[in-house]
Amino acid sequence: MVSIIVPVFNSEKFLSRCVKSLTCQILDEIEIILINDASTDNSLKIIRDFEKKFPNKIRVINSNVNLKQGGARNLGIKAAKGEYLGFVDSDDWVEPNMFSALYKKAKKEDSDMIGCKYFYAFSDKNFYAVSNRYSKNLEKISNINLNDKQKECLLFMISGLWCHLYKRSIILQNNIFFIENITYEDNHFVRLYSLYINKYSFVNKPLYFYFKNLNSTTNLRNKFYHLDRLLIEKEKIKDYQLRAIFNRYRDGIEIDFVKTFYVNTVILLFAIFDDPPFKKISDLKLELCKNFPEYKKNPYYDIVISNADKLKIFLAENFPHVLKLCYKFKQFMSKF
Repeated sequence: MVSIIVPVFNSEKFLSRCVKSLTCQILDEIEIILINDASTDNSLKIIRDFEKKFPNKIRVINSNVNLKQGGARNLGIKAAKGEYLGFVDSDDWVEPNMFSALYKKAKKEDSDMIGCKYFYAFSDKNFYAVSNRYSKNLEKISNINLNDKQKECLLFMISGLWCHLYKRSIILQNNIFFIENITYEDNHFVRLYSLYINKYSFVNKPLYFYFKNLNSTTNLRNKFYHLDRLLIEKEKIKDYQLRAIFNRYRDGIEIDFVKTFYVNTVILLFAIFDDPPFKKISDLKLELCKNFPEYKKNPYYDIVISNADKLKIFLAENFPHVLKLCYKFKQFMSKF
């Protein structure tokens, strides 16, 4: 069985589309766990109505306290009965055969983690398939018993939380849960989980629709909770050290930190803030160098950090006002 976990918070506008796509799955052995995370709109009523309509498939968990996505997902994990778990965001939707394809692959290959490609969607009819630059590499290490170096590479090759299946027993045995009451919590869960698997499989088809919701948590502009991602990255390092796996996967952990803590965050500051906090860039660089002073010598550095990203970082560090103008122009052109 597959348990599909959906955290729900004030998503009445898109919620029905999401749940309908889950009830239409061709895989029979599924349970859909919908967690209402203290919504103040009609979300709870909508999912209760679905529960009445599909009592054998849908379970609703109602939390009167807002736990954010991580806490809501943890409730779902603890309630789940499936051998494998999948996570879907309440404004996204999936192809009818998504969980059938992933589950069949999982059982055939006895895999611990199964991924697929996804669509980037602006509406039901406006979407395009996203190309993972590491798809060919993922196919090469699919369906084999992974060594430490191959698992280390997964830290920077795998895509988002929602385009994978996870074995519930691995989650519970290794106490892998989401960090609660903070955003960007999925960055921690996916990476940590990938270091505990023996076999990874990849379905080279887009099956998940990741919706570009301009009002979602990760897309709202000028919100300083976006810097929660920095706290998550620090927590990841602490967790790796507490679990005594830091040195075992050091190169992969380091390049993931460089990419996620520094490169992606610096670029985000310009992409999502009208007035990027320039001082924060120097603070981030100091923090990066404190943790990994020789990060440019990392064997994965030129593989993971693209030339385009290197250029953006160079501008951010040396000519931040120029990069700000570039993003202002990009934002202006996107309106046409």
